[in-house]
Amino acid sequence: MTVLIFSRHMHETSDVKAVDAGTFRALKAHPQSVLIVVALSASGAICLYTFTTYMQKFLVNTAGMSAAKASGVEGVKP
Repeated sequence: MTVLIFSRHMHETSDVKAVDAGTFRALKAHPQSVLIVVALSASGAICLYTFTTYMQKFLVNTAGMSAAKASGVEGVKP
């Protein structure tokens, strides 16, 4: 019910359409924002891949854990 009340009292956005929306031209207009998004995405991917690939090698080579236990497949029956 409250949604209907809110929708009646809200103003519509203007009907002006952005011609460049969703194009590379729009990305060129905001290079700093694009760089921030790329950097944040890349840092998340680097952390994920470092954890998933290096952590197993570290546990096996340094901590002396078996490879099956480090990868989490020990005790899993086919």
